[in-house]
Amino acid sequence: DDLAAYEHRRWNAFHYAHGWDTLPVEELTEEEKKSFVTKHPEEKRHICLVPWEKLDGLPQKKPGLLKKYDVDSIQGFLKELDQ
Repeated sequence: DDLAAYEHRRWNAFHYAHGWDTLPVEELTEEEKKSFVTKHPEEKRHICLVPWEKLDGLPQKKPGLLKKYDVDSIQGFLKELDQ
């Protein structure tokens, strides 16, 4: 989990460096929440631009799904190193 949390920080930094900002969940419509919308790309705003610890409190299809993206990234990276 520590490596996944660092990966999430890296992901955040990348997006902030490219002009993205946090999309507060409160600004999502009820329809967007029901559809699990995570970003407004035209505005360059994303709900996941928050600390790792806050990901579980965001709307998501399954509990832990948003953190799983970071875990999967780390696992993929480690598999590449192993080859």
